[in-house]
Amino acid sequence: MNLRDLLPLDDLRRLCEDFTALTGAVTAVLDLEGNILIATGWQDICTRFHRVNSETAIRCRESDTILAARLHSGESYTVYKCGNGLVDVAVPIVVMGEHIGNFFTGQFFFEAPDIGYFQDQARAFGFPSDAYLDALSRVPIFSEAQVRAMMGFFTNLTHLICQMGLTKARQEITNRDLRESRHLLQTIIDSVPIRVFWKDTDLRYLGCNPQFAQDAGFAMPEEIIGRDDFQLVWADRAELYREDDRVVMESGIPKLFFDEQIRTRDGGVIWCRTSKIPLRDETGETIGVLGIFEDITQHKLAEQMLMEKNTELQRSNSDLEQFAYVSSHDLQTPLRNVIHFSQLLKRRYDGRLDADADEFIRFIIDSGTQMSRLISDILEYSRVASQPRVLGPIPAGEAVAKALQNLGTEIAAAGADVRVAALPDVIAEFSLLVSLFQNLIGNAVKYRDPARPLVVSVGAEAAEPGHVRISVADTGIGIDPAYHEKIFEIFQRLVPASALDGTGIGLALCRRIVHRLGGTIGLDSVVGVGTTFNVTLRTEP
Repeated sequence: MNLRDLLPLDDLRRLCEDFTALTGAVTAVLDLEGNILIATGWQDICTRFHRVNSETAIRCRESDTILAARLHSGESYTVYKCGNGLVDVAVPIVVMGEHIGNFFTGQFFFEAPDIGYFQDQARAFGFPSDAYLDALSRVPIFSEAQVRAMMGFFTNLTHLICQMGLTKARQEITNRDLRESRHLLQTIIDSVPIRVFWKDTDLRYLGCNPQFAQDAGFAMPEEIIGRDDFQLVWADRAELYREDDRVVMESGIPKLFFDEQIRTRDGGVIWCRTSKIPLRDETGETIGVLGIFEDITQHKLAEQMLMEKNTELQRSNSDLEQFAYVSSHDLQTPLRNVIHFSQLLKRRYDGRLDADADEFIRFIIDSGTQMSRLISDILEYSRVASQPRVLGPIPAGEAVAKALQNLGTEIAAAGADVRVAALPDVIAEFSLLVSLFQNLIGNAVKYRDPARPLVVSVGAEAAEPGHVRISVADTGIGIDPAYHEKIFEIFQRLVPASALDGTGIGLALCRRIVHRLGGTIGLDSVVGVGTTFNVTLRTEP
């Protein structure tokens, strides 16, 4: 810390000069390097004799050193009789705990001096006797009481000096921190890839960052200060922006992340995502509005293109589903004829033709039946999305009962034990719900473990508010985790078609039904232990 920078030296020098004129006492302020910053009333006996003679000057420096050493040891002030016979006093200057200088007074006597001692000193060092004794006669004499009073004054003065230095030091630190904070804030405002602006309560601009200034048609942010929106390139929309500003300031409530358009300096229009908050002073009073916005034009264009593509895709999917539905429906009639006439051939000519002919007829019937089942499943899969549905509260228990009735023959043949707990009403369409449970329970029966009894359990538990989770658990062969997602894709099978009947559509149909009902479907499974399908459905519209 530099003493010269901390103290108001001109004001302090005038104070010391007045003190010297009033009391005759000398004053001096020195930094720790010995630089004299203030000196008033110094006695001629010191300045013209003791400090200019090489031998007596050594005594002066010794006196300075001893005084400084005592101050460094922590004394509040120290009094010392120098080697040349005069008394000196020093008080430390301490700012923020740091000793940065000293306040001196001295060059006086406590009592009348010994003239003979100073006459001898004049002869010893070659001083002109008359001039030296004349200077001696002007050295003041202070009593110890006067010195104590002066030391009280000097101590208080030094304390005042320290307080002044401390105040100045703290102010300098505050100013430096403020400058750094302002610089950092300005750097951030100028660097962020968004537009920033702020206005006063009259909605005139107080400042902005370079990006905003460029949008507004100016080269530098300073050019916008004092203007309002009517004076900028978007004057035609100015009142809309100002109305938002007024609402934010009057309500004290920020308006965040809303989309609006602004005109650019080239006459174009861009989309912006804007936020505005009230500006308040330290008392909480609203003094303006702060706003930011970013250019989201490309995002808006991409969003519009995505919406158009989604609409086109939905239309294509709808057309494709309708085509699949109609085509599958139209294929059923000729296929039924193929199966029917093949069965007639089998009944009429079975055993009357050679063995190859009998096998060929059987192949036709089996393949036709498999094709008919596949077409029926495709029809049902397409119908889920293509046919209009009226959803409402449906007793899930009744849908499970209907599914079990439809699967009665298969369940009996498998010797399966199907256990159904109480189930709530869900928002669905009855036929869709029956198809869902029929496929899930039918899969459990189909993919059972022949080595142990099959148990199928249907239950329900609460899920998030307004929803229920219905589970269909079995003790079947289980499903490897690698296939937990794949099995919900259409035409995906985990076993060869030759091993078990099936079209690979059942679980894809289940997922489509659940999604149509606004729910979710997933599974937990352990190979060799069993599988649990979890279906979450709405219980409230």
